[in-house]
Amino acid sequence: MLLPSSFSRTGTFLPNIMFGLAAPGEAYQNAVERSFSGGPWVIIEYIRIILAPLLALSFPFVVATWQKRTTNEKLCCAFIILFNISMYISMGTNKTIVDTVLLVPWLMALAIASRHLILNKKQKTILALASLTAMFGAFIFFGYGQTQRSGGVASGRTFGPPIFIEPDPDNWMTYAMPEQYQIYVESLLRYLCQGYYALSRAMLLDFESTFGVGNSIFLSRAATSLTGMVELGTHTYPARLEAAEGWGELTLWHSIYTWIASDVGFAGTLLIVFFIGRYLAMSWIYAILYTDKLSILLFTYLTIMLLYFPANNQLMQNGESCMGFLLTLFLWLLFTGPLMKEIKKIRKMQILKRQKKIPRLPKI
Repeated sequence: MLLPSSFSRTGTFLPNIMFGLAAPGEAYQNAVERSFSGGPWVIIEYIRIILAPLLALSFPFVVATWQKRTTNEKLCCAFIILFNISMYISMGTNKTIVDTVLLVPWLMALAIASRHLILNKKQKTILALASLTAMFGAFIFFGYGQTQRSGGVASGRTFGPPIFIEPDPDNWMTYAMPEQYQIYVESLLRYLCQGYYALSRAMLLDFESTFGVGNSIFLSRAATSLTGMVELGTHTYPARLEAAEGWGELTLWHSIYTWIASDVGFAGTLLIVFFIGRYLAMSWIYAILYTDKLSILLFTYLTIMLLYFPANNQLMQNGESCMGFLLTLFLWLLFTGPLMKEIKKIRKMQILKRQKKIPRLPKI
């Protein structure tokens, strides 16, 4: 699916990395226009939705079980990672680069915890330094891309409508930096903070339930198309905040809380977030104990969701990640989740009997 996906999203079978690096703003605008225009190659995106869990599993599973994989599997994994990064660079976007840079250390930690990757202290130090270097590189690319995007919000160093605020040039974090790096830091802080401002404004609005689909742009649009109920999309907190104050539903962040609250209110959001945290912990534990594919995939999905908490309900915004996550969660709860009870029983027996030998865990 790599070559067709590249053509569907960029117009070329092989990503044009040089164009993405030279003009990330123009590349991003082209990618947005191509996404909205559809065309015959949009069928590739529908195929990706159907195959979403399989497409999402290949990279995290290989990384999480690195030393058990063959050389060919490792090379294929590396190729997939590099191709996807190249494709998104050619689109002028940061998402896959940031996702990869932030996910790989967690997956490596999972591999170390499950003893699928044995490293000495020196190797762990090298891995940590490599991760930090990759994060810094992703930050530089992110900042550069922000300065090149149309609208000039970052290069103008002003947070535009509807609040129109400017950074403090004498702030202790940035005053000693070159101007270009000040812009990079300011862009990052805008990404991290603006969603919580939107959350504070949304909490002043009355609750109007969108019946389980308002947390997702993909689901709300699909439900509107099927039922004709336009309010499923227009009654979400982000949509109503745009109508009330001009805070763009699709152009600015709102945090995940605002999106989830569209369906269950802000009190209900706390319960949903509790289960997100619980399932993240359970998938981590189960992935370590059993090297279970569903648990590794669910852990990957939930880690991405957690990383984007300040921005939006990331997994639910497009068809591929939305359906992939929901199907993975359903299968995990159906086949894997109940076995956690067996793990709890075994742990309880260990404590009660004070056995030195760990009992054998039940097979899947």
